[in-house]
Amino acid sequence: MLTPPTDDSALPDITPSEPPPPKPNKPWFNTNLLLAAAALFIIVPAALTTQNIVNEAKSQPKCTPISHVEIYPGQVIAAVGSPELNLSAMAFDALGMTVIHAVKYDWGISSTGSLGRLKGKHDLATFAPSGPGTGDLYVRASNSCTKDGIVGSVKVIVQ
Repeated sequence: MLTPPTDDSALPDITPSEPPPPKPNKPWFNTNLLLAAAALFIIVPAALTTQNIVNEAKSQPKCTPISHVEIYPGQVIAAVGSPELNLSAMAFDALGMTVIHAVKYDWGISSTGSLGRLKGKHDLATFAPSGPGTGDLYVRASNSCTKDGIVGSVKVIVQ
């Protein structure tokens, strides 16, 4: 029968070693690389979109031809000495879209007698009826590609 030695010198010298330090928890991805990739996915499409908008703006015509002009209200019926009436004009292109930029409006009145006073400023005008009769209030709308202008008119009756 074997008996274990009682003397410690018979045991091999095993000193416990310290455990290795834990490895730091690093993400499986590189944060800087992730930020760079995200920036590419955001900045590059935005830059391309901006470039497309600039290119489209360059390819569009510098002005829109005016096809017709309308005066509101569509007819004026007033009494002699009644308060001034407000009028407005709007220019339209061939597709029926409003033409807003760089449009010049020239207002006028055509009648057999002195119907009243017309004051125009840009796309707005006022008409002050002063004498009985009939005629037309008109406006000529023009821009750099519709130089001769397009005329719109409404019937005016002063009683």
